[in-house]
Amino acid sequence: MADKQVKFKMTDLNFRKNVDPEKRRNANKSIIELNELKSEYRKRKDDAESLTKLLQSEKEKLKEITAQVEEARNKLSAAQEEIDADYLPEGAQPRARIQARDVILAQVSQAETSLMAQRSCTAKVSEDVLEAERKLFEADRNINRFAETLEDTMLAIATIKELDKEKALKLSNMEEETQKRKIADKKAADEALELQEKELNAFKAKQAKISRHLQTEAKNNLSQSHKKTRETTAKIKELHDLKQQDRTEAVLELKTNQNAVRAEVASLADKHVKKVLAAKQKLEDEKDAMLAKGLNPYVEFRKKEVEDEAERREKRLRDAVEKNKEELAIRLKKEEQFFDKQQQAERAAKEYEMKFRESQGRGLIEEKNSNYITKRTSAHVEVLDPTGRAARVDPSQVTDIPDYSFGLGKSSRIPASNMKKITEQVRESLKVDKDELGEYRRLVTGVLKKAGITDDEKDSEKRIKKSISFDEPVKLKDMTSLEGLASPPGAMPGIDLSATAVNFAGNELEKSSLLKIAVEEDGDMYDPSGGIASAKKSKYPTVQLSKFERDALDRAKGRHRTRIEFGTEQIAGGRQFKGQAFVSKPVELVFKDFEVGKKYRKMFTMTNVSYTFNSFKLLDLDDEVIDFFVITFEKPGRMSAGVSCSIEIVFTPQINKDILTAIRLLTETGPVEVPLKCLIKRCAPRIVQPVIDFGRIIVGQKLSNSLKIKNSQALSTEFIILPFEENKLEVATGDDSIEQNVIKSDGSEEYVPETFDPTMDPALNESELLYRVQRVMTQTFRKMKFFNPLPLSASLEIGNLDGYGATSLDIICAPLTVGLIEQKFSVKFNEVEDSAMTVDDLGEPVMKEQFVTVTVIGEEVPIYVAEETMDLKCTLYDRIYRKKITLKNRAKQAYKVSITVAAAYAKYVEVNPTILFVQAKSSQNVNVKFTPAVDMLSKVGYFTCPYEAYTDAALTVIPVEIRVAGQDLPVFFMVRSSVCPSTVELSSSSLEFGRVYVGQQSSKTITLCNRSMLPQKVAFVRLKKEFSVKPNDGFAVLLPNESMDFEIFFSPISAINYEVDITLITSLNDSYVLKVIAEGVDPPLEFSSSVIRMRTTSPGERVVESVLVTNKTSHSQCFEVVSPNSRFTWLKVSPAVVQLEPGKSGRLEFEYCAPENAFDLDPNIWHEETIKTGNEAMNESPFDEWSSELGWVVGKGMYGELQWFKPPPQHIRRKNAVTESDIGEVMDNMSKSDESQETLSLGNDVNNGGNDNYAVTDSTTTGTEESLGELSFEEWGVIGKWALPIILKSKKKSLSSTAILNTTSTSASTARGQTVPAPLFITIQTAVNLPQIEADIKSIDFGQISVGTRILKSFKIINRNFQPILLKSVGLNAIGPFTLLRPIKVIGSRDTFTVIVECLPLSPGLIVEVLEISAVDESLMGHRLRVTLRVQGLKPSISLEKLSPPPPNWSSTCGILDFGNCLMLDNNITKKFTIHNKSTFTIDASIIRVVSNNLSPGQQADFIERTASGLPIFSFRPERLQILQGTSAEIEVIFRPDRGRFLPFREDLDIFIGKTDEVYRVGVLGRAWSRQYFVTPGDPRDEPFTYSIFKGIASVEDTLLVHSSAVIRTAAKEARKVIDLSFPESPNILLKFPDPFDPNANPSTYVEIAAAPAAPTGKGPAKGAPPAPVAAPGSRQQTKRLYFNSTKVSDNRAGVTPGSFEVILSQEAKESGLWSLSVDKGSLTAASVDAAAVAVDVTCTLPKPRSLGGVVVGSWKAFQVEVVLKGGWCLPGESDEHRMWIT
Repeated sequence: MADKQVKFKMTDLNFRKNVDPEKRRNANKSIIELNELKSEYRKRKDDAESLTKLLQSEKEKLKEITAQVEEARNKLSAAQEEIDADYLPEGAQPRARIQARDVILAQVSQAETSLMAQRSCTAKVSEDVLEAERKLFEADRNINRFAETLEDTMLAIATIKELDKEKALKLSNMEEETQKRKIADKKAADEALELQEKELNAFKAKQAKISRHLQTEAKNNLSQSHKKTRETTAKIKELHDLKQQDRTEAVLELKTNQNAVRAEVASLADKHVKKVLAAKQKLEDEKDAMLAKGLNPYVEFRKKEVEDEAERREKRLRDAVEKNKEELAIRLKKEEQFFDKQQQAERAAKEYEMKFRESQGRGLIEEKNSNYITKRTSAHVEVLDPTGRAARVDPSQVTDIPDYSFGLGKSSRIPASNMKKITEQVRESLKVDKDELGEYRRLVTGVLKKAGITDDEKDSEKRIKKSISFDEPVKLKDMTSLEGLASPPGAMPGIDLSATAVNFAGNELEKSSLLKIAVEEDGDMYDPSGGIASAKKSKYPTVQLSKFERDALDRAKGRHRTRIEFGTEQIAGGRQFKGQAFVSKPVELVFKDFEVGKKYRKMFTMTNVSYTFNSFKLLDLDDEVIDFFVITFEKPGRMSAGVSCSIEIVFTPQINKDILTAIRLLTETGPVEVPLKCLIKRCAPRIVQPVIDFGRIIVGQKLSNSLKIKNSQALSTEFIILPFEENKLEVATGDDSIEQNVIKSDGSEEYVPETFDPTMDPALNESELLYRVQRVMTQTFRKMKFFNPLPLSASLEIGNLDGYGATSLDIICAPLTVGLIEQKFSVKFNEVEDSAMTVDDLGEPVMKEQFVTVTVIGEEVPIYVAEETMDLKCTLYDRIYRKKITLKNRAKQAYKVSITVAAAYAKYVEVNPTILFVQAKSSQNVNVKFTPAVDMLSKVGYFTCPYEAYTDAALTVIPVEIRVAGQDLPVFFMVRSSVCPSTVELSSSSLEFGRVYVGQQSSKTITLCNRSMLPQKVAFVRLKKEFSVKPNDGFAVLLPNESMDFEIFFSPISAINYEVDITLITSLNDSYVLKVIAEGVDPPLEFSSSVIRMRTTSPGERVVESVLVTNKTSHSQCFEVVSPNSRFTWLKVSPAVVQLEPGKSGRLEFEYCAPENAFDLDPNIWHEETIKTGNEAMNESPFDEWSSELGWVVGKGMYGELQWFKPPPQHIRRKNAVTESDIGEVMDNMSKSDESQETLSLGNDVNNGGNDNYAVTDSTTTGTEESLGELSFEEWGVIGKWALPIILKSKKKSLSSTAILNTTSTSASTARGQTVPAPLFITIQTAVNLPQIEADIKSIDFGQISVGTRILKSFKIINRNFQPILLKSVGLNAIGPFTLLRPIKVIGSRDTFTVIVECLPLSPGLIVEVLEISAVDESLMGHRLRVTLRVQGLKPSISLEKLSPPPPNWSSTCGILDFGNCLMLDNNITKKFTIHNKSTFTIDASIIRVVSNNLSPGQQADFIERTASGLPIFSFRPERLQILQGTSAEIEVIFRPDRGRFLPFREDLDIFIGKTDEVYRVGVLGRAWSRQYFVTPGDPRDEPFTYSIFKGIASVEDTLLVHSSAVIRTAAKEARKVIDLSFPESPNILLKFPDPFDPNANPSTYVEIAAAPAAPTGKGPAKGAPPAPVAAPGSRQQTKRLYFNSTKVSDNRAGVTPGSFEVILSQEAKESGLWSLSVDKGSLTAASVDAAAVAVDVTCTLPKPRSLGGVVVGSWKAFQVEVVLKGGWCLPGESDEHRMWIT
């Protein structure tokens, strides 16, 4: 080392001398930097070492705390087991035991808290150690990097060597610590195993002891139980005998009583008969006497009966009065008692309240405290030391309170006097007698009985002292007096006289053995002749050991035994040795791969590692292996520390079996074991990676992973790897069978892609359309599935594994589904046997069959569409629709996306942009433009489905492909829309009104029809003020295919010709023009309003309205307002006559005031009295008609009409009282009333161009006219509508106003002849009523509801008036979700009306509507009730899967579950279909049978078709289920074909989703045959059941004729013969060949041929038969097909054999020459699966001269064909040959 340093110094000196200063400076700088790095490294190293020591210390603390926690838990478990083992509940057990448990529990909690804190501290230190080691590594790395840059090579080498030395030292320390830790772990494991074995042996011994004890107890208990049973049986028998005796006596007594009663009844009956005869005789005598007196006996008898009845009635009434009085008195008494109880309860409550209030006072509390202190102190004082001079006050000396020592019989602190008081207090609290012995009485029961002491004697202590004396020895005969002192169960508590009888009772042998044990343990207490403590004295006195001596002897024996077995402590130099004193080298003796017959030797040494001298003794090996080993060594005697002894062991195997044992030695410090293992040659393969996790793989990708298998033993083996059958992944077939793949020459299958033609015919239904789109979208997916049918597979199935070798194979992963996929592979090794118990290199047992679990999580493709279906709902042709779709990226990287629209529909769908990038964890919007056109139905018909109910409308679903770079599976989205036109048809394109007077009004009707699929809002817009449209001012909503009539009113405002275009627009942006032609004529006067609506008033209230009149002519005008008598109308006009100059205006005032007593007036009486009162000029009624009906009085006349409610007579007596029947009548009439607007006219309609006819119409007719209909009789009111004529006064002599009116109202010719000017009219509407209503709520919120779910809510309308009110409601959308279930009609007086609102949302989204409720007559009240209705619609969406398409007349959402053709008596056949919930919320589904819908459970059972054993033919489960969002549920349907028949079994199931009205129907169909082979026609329409149903064939099924038992079938046939009942017929297959030469024949049903075919059988005609005619060219040929089928046989029944068939034409058919068969016979194959059917074509060739072959034109000709089926399974007792006819 010195030489190296000198050399280094010389080198450094030369360097300093020979190198230039600059290099020296650089070198010095490098040395300084290197020293700094070394200093940093040493600092980091010191920190790491200190932290490592701290970590070791913390780990030791953690280990100690863990041990403490474990020990505390064990103690807690033992304490809890002691508590649980006691039969008493925990609250009744000793408090000390519970407190001890609680203390331990607190200790456990504290220790666990410390453990958690120590773990946290240890983890923190561990993190610091890791950080220090990281910094040390960085310092080391810096030094190494700096050393590489040093120019001085020697300095760099020295630095690196120093670092390497440090590393080597650190590695050696780490290895040493690891080795020590392993040794410590092994030692701890061995100690734990040894301790566990000891505990197990102790537990077994304890268990055996307890078992013997419990067996003895069980025998005693069983004998006592038998004894009690015999006693109880004897008592029961005695009671039964007594009961039977009593029963016998009772029966005899009953018999005697019956005889006595029978005799008494006979006597009474005799007396009654005699009494009846005497009464009859007396009646006859009285009758004769009355006849003799000349009286009518019947009249007299009737008078007497009436008088008697009157007396009886009077008596009954008198009794009833008395009874009522008594009942009233009883009720009064009960009420009095009730009130008394109530008052008592109130008084008690008040007293309790006062007492409680007083108890809260300070004085009472202080008094209670004072009493308690006085009672508990010994001197009974309140203050213990009033003077305060006592140096100390001991509670035990001044109080009488028991402490912990009470009951132990001693107390060093409590005085005797105080203890006596305490004892008396306890005895008083427990109510125990002073002399009562309590539970100790049972110990002296026998002695007390022997002494003759009874319980009546009082001086118990004296009695006990007198009777019990232990001065003399107790002999065995005295032991009888001690029996029963303790209960028989339990272990022997000791050799105590009071308990000896318990332990000695029972078997004599057992008694002797127990006493011998007692002698050994406790001295000579047993004498076989004299018993216990015999009075006979031995020759030599026996030394009796005291208990202390016996215990000392036992402890000495235990110490000696422990010293031998476990050794003694060795202490040397003040240190105690722990552990094994001798260590073996090697630690374990192993003879591996031995062969029987060979001899093997090994040497091992035993070294004394204790502190001082020690020795060992070699124990024998186990008896099973001792013959195979020879151990030799020189006995070393006592060995000093560090001395070794060599031992040789020779192993000679005799059997080929593993030996696992140990060489055991006893040493002075404890036992030592050396493990000994002998292992045979084995094959120990081990799968290195039993679990292969591919992680997350995108669906469609393909990866592989290597599976390595290692053999750690000598034998080689062959292995087979297969998928485990329990979770074997099946190849999903789906609809891939449609792919027309090509089979190569080598048998493999080549994939052929499917092509699609967009111009194909449209789909028949939506299901077919969606199926087509799905086929297009899944083409790539199906291709991947073809090449990789399983998501997880192995590259090979068979391989070889060499001894001590390894091999590997590939596991291929190609997932096509999303989610977790797990496949378990079974690897079977041929050379491995489970019984060999081989272990591999990891110490684990080797199994013949090992498993490899391969998992992969299929992740969805990174690029996906947020909404796969871009649903545009309903769209219109030639319009542009745009919508955005969102492309989302799940991955953490960007992807390039290209969107391709097929050229076939690129005209209608455009996408922008077509190429884009979607960033990681982001989304990108793509604009989609959809432009539907009418030619879509032809150019892309493959993707359309027409709607039959609409013209040029269809459902279109167009798939658009999205290609992603790096993503094998493309993504699709569908553009879905229902396309339709937007046409609204008008019934007429023009209207002609002719001439209309200005101020008058004329109307025309036009009809609109919506031909679109969408509801359209229509409106007549931009109307001139002369025109108006009703209803709803020309605004309406037209539903699809709905028509509506609109009335267009024309009221000219000027005298001009009108040619106007009325524009009709729709909400779909269409407009239509309606041409209107009319002419207006100027009136002489103009009114500011031609209709005056008086507001609704009450009786006695005055209402005034006015109107302005203007003279529009150039000359003065005088006019008169003709009004009827105000006494009838309550209407006054002022002024009545007006003179207006040209251009001047005047005001007319109209006053209306109903009389105050109008409510009390009878309209009929009022009308008559009004006519009678007044002068002759004023008593004329303005009403030409006055009628009453249903409580209404209606008066009509030339001035208008009056409607007045008149209550029926019964309601006049009782006001405001109505019946439900009257309400029903009124409501029925109301529903029939005409709600159309009325028109008052005086003349003909103004529709005739230039004529002079007058017409009076209301220019602004409103809804008030509707109130003129019938109202409910609960509504009081007077409604009037008056048309007051305004007569123009001519300058010439004119007629009177009345004459003018009469003239104008009678004939137009008269008017023209008189040149009377046309009158003008003004309309006045009046109403009188007393209404007032309110609602209890203002809004109803239905919340979020699933679309199609019906929810009902209600609110109340309150009528504050005394009269009913007729209401109406407006504001609800006709196609909205809200509907009123209870029509708002009549609400009773002072009553409430519950309005029920049904909410049934049919579309998703928030819908808010306002319901307005008002009177039918809007003038009835001045306000309207408005209730806001709100709902959020959520639409449920489901689909049915695994079903066949439904029939055409079913909805496309339905389906068919077809079980096909089955053989009867087959096992239950099960099929499943799936309900998929596509909604975003959970739905409830229920399934019911259609045949038993709306029936009770009892009735349902009668309609279900059942098997012979009573089970349903079809059953399903579950009936009710809940489907979570986005999940599916399977429905299992079971078919039980217990009998065969030609009719198929059929049942329909309805699936209801939640509370919606939408029903999904599933048809379940299955056909059962009684034979294995059967015939079916190729055309389903030729099936017999299609026409037999209408002919009544086999209307009632006889299940006994098709029973599986031949005996039952024979009995059923015989029964039918006996009762002369015909057998049910099975109809034949009917093949109909219609006339192909018919003009209406379909050309596709026949084929034109040149000549007739050859003879069918290849032979000539029969002998004597005419030859078959030969058809001339031009014949037509028709073909129908028959199938000969074989059913599937799923069970192993006998009789399943191959079969054959033969088709035989009848002689007539052969001679006709019209028929030929493709095959007339063949064989049928029996198989356990559906075999392919054999097809036979039946061809009919009809010649052009149709008279050939016996066929007559215009009539049907029938030919018979016989079919013979042989072989196959059939019912027992039936022939295997079956013949049937085909017509």
